[in-house]
Amino acid sequence: MSSLRLHPNPQLPHLLAQSPSQAQSSSPTVASFSFNGRLDANSETAGDGSYYNLHTFEGKAGQAIVIEMSSSELDTYLILLNAKGKRLAENDDGLSGTDAQIIIELPTTGTYTVVANSYGVGATGSYQLQIRAANTDDTALSEAAQLDQQVIELVQQGRNEAAIPLAERSLQIREQTLGETHSEVGESLNSLAGLYRFQGNYMVAEPLYQRSLQIREQTFGNNHPDVASSLNNLALLYQDQRNYAAAEPFYQRALQIFEQTLGENDLNVAITLNNLASLYQEQRNYGAAESLYQRSLQMTEQALGANHPDVATSLNNLAGLYQDR
Repeated sequence: MSSLRLHPNPQLPHLLAQSPSQAQSSSPTVASFSFNGRLDANSETAGDGSYYNLHTFEGKAGQAIVIEMSSSELDTYLILLNAKGKRLAENDDGLSGTDAQIIIELPTTGTYTVVANSYGVGATGSYQLQIRAANTDDTALSEAAQLDQQVIELVQQGRNEAAIPLAERSLQIREQTLGETHSEVGESLNSLAGLYRFQGNYMVAEPLYQRSLQIREQTFGNNHPDVASSLNNLALLYQDQRNYAAAEPFYQRALQIFEQTLGENDLNVAITLNNLASLYQEQRNYGAAESLYQRSLQMTEQALGANHPDVATSLNNLAGLYQDR
């Protein structure tokens, strides 16, 4: 039986509704760019309902830069586009807390556009945006980000075992550069745990997931989507081991957090409902499983349309339930 699963990394649902040519700021050089802005109803609105502002700057090929967006009022989100509007990089919580950071070596000389965005739909507040030349620590973190990309590519090729040493090196760089309790260390731990879990190495995966959860709770508080993602992944780990009593409260808590922070119709809610339904199905609690599968299916259809592959997966899961009965 197949079922929807949360990926080790959080989803990136932000879609632009306009082109970089509509950027509101002038194009300073990298060394001089610092800006105080605000996201509110006067900003542009992305396809997911979040607000964003556009800022442009001039960069040179091979130039290593850091883009930072910080705010005490909202969860910042950064996207970098090239002159053609192609997305080069994006980040949610790479700086500290809920502040965003992109570290990148610019591929070409020309104009670049920074999308100053918020992770929360409709979230408003002031922010500070800075672009500067990268230092030694920044370069190390850029190496970690490149390793992460290689890990993703290896996983997509089905080469999980080859990805593990790269993920471990990425984690080591972040621990040495940022400290052992930084939010990006928590993200690296979560990703590495996922690799071990997919191999069935649960003894190694569990403490990594637990440490990631602890860091996220300390960084974001107990009711943040990243905390819910960690809870969901721990639940998956316990479910894989048929430890249903341990898995269920983690799913329940993750579901509650997603509903409270993202809304009852968010896709993360649908995914968690699906996972909880699969847990009940494995325990032959078919009545409880059916209602959750149906609710998940309805939400997925509303969000993605009736012909989306995830809808097909939900239908398949319901069919598997009826077949089991």
